[in-house]
Amino acid sequence: MVTTLLRCLPVILENVDASKGSTKLLNAIRLTKKEITKLQKIEQDGKQQQRTENQCGERPESL
Repeated sequence: MVTTLLRCLPVILENVDASKGSTKLLNAIRLTKKEITKLQKIEQDGKQQQRTENQCGERPESL
C-alpha cells in the first residue's frame, strides 16, 4: 500500500494545476508532499525490518 502511494501521489501532484488553485489547494499539496517523505521513511523501515527478519530467521521481540 505504501509503495503504491509513493508511486502515485507524486504523479498526481505534478498534474494538478496549482497556478489556478486556491490557498486550500496549495496547502493540501504542501502537506501531501510532507506526508510523502513520511511514507518513504515507513517504507525504508519496513524494508530494514524485513532484512533483519530474513537474516535472523525470526521477528525481533521489540515489536
